[in-house]
Amino acid sequence: MRQAQVRDYSRVLPRRDQITVIHLPLPDDVRSLPPLQDPPPRRAIFASNPQRNLKALVEIWAERILPQVPDAMLDVYGVHQLTEDQDAWTAWAGTLLPTGMSEAVQRSVVVHASAPRPQLLEAMRGARVMLYLGHKCEAFCMSLAEAQALGTPAVIAPVAALPERVIDGVTGFHHADPEAFGRAAVRLMTDDALWRSQHEAALKLQQGITVEEYARRFEAAILGPEPARAAA
Repeated sequence: MRQAQVRDYSRVLPRRDQITVIHLPLPDDVRSLPPLQDPPPRRAIFASNPQRNLKALVEIWAERILPQVPDAMLDVYGVHQLTEDQDAWTAWAGTLLPTGMSEAVQRSVVVHASAPRPQLLEAMRGARVMLYLGHKCEAFCMSLAEAQALGTPAVIAPVAALPERVIDGVTGFHHADPEAFGRAAVRLMTDDALWRSQHEAALKLQQGITVEEYARRFEAAILGPEPARAAA
């Protein structure tokens, strides 16, 4: 009776004795840019799905940020279903945006059409700070990682993976408390020296790894080192 061959899959299966963590790579178009010569204008950016706490962020903006920085603007980018002739405040008030906001608040929050990547990256690079409260399902937050690689400081809530994307006190701030969140945003929008320090720190420390490096690490984690060749 012929004996069935048993194949050895040990080299292509994860090994039980170790865990390898490899962060997602960042593409070249956000990496290795020089520092900006001048601080950006007082414009903050939100660049995620508006269902991910945009409403709560705008409430903090209206109550704790805009009164301290009356000329500030909040640019909202993300994938949504609004057409160019629809007003976001009319369509989203009570759902994705809060109700009862003053005309000044509504003028300061600009919801942009879903933008192609080059335009979005330009908006991130030109923003003074990224503001994001996060969401419990956030597993990596690519937009935050890319903004940091571009040199944009960020104020975030310490939710899910967000704290891994921002170095607290160095490339941005972590604040769960709305009052502290708002104070940090105001500081970054008004203190040029603080912005400069965090901008340059983000460019230096938050570049991530290349796609090629990610592939190399992934292959090494799965296959391990090449087995020694049997002696002839």
